[in-house]
Amino acid sequence: MNSTVLSFQVQVNSSEATLIDAEKEFKIARTGLAALMGYENALLPEGTGLSSLESGIDKTVALPDLHELVDLALNNRPGRILSNRLFI
Repeated sequence: MNSTVLSFQVQVNSSEATLIDAEKEFKIARTGLAALMGYENALLPEGTGLSSLESGIDKTVALPDLHELVDLALNNRPGRILSNRLFI
């Protein structure tokens, strides 16, 4: 065999290994999703498919301001709410 054929075979083998890894990761992710959703035995029902992220994303919606969210969280944490109620 010449080096071109061997090089191609190495690429094919590498691609097949990558595909096997991706399929394994996909199965793990589905199991995790099913567990988080509370399905029995962490199994999604037969026929459950996952849609593409692109189809469900509204690209016109802006992300909230990070600083506003941090301020909101800090102002509404349980310890602060309790201390404000004690001094009212």
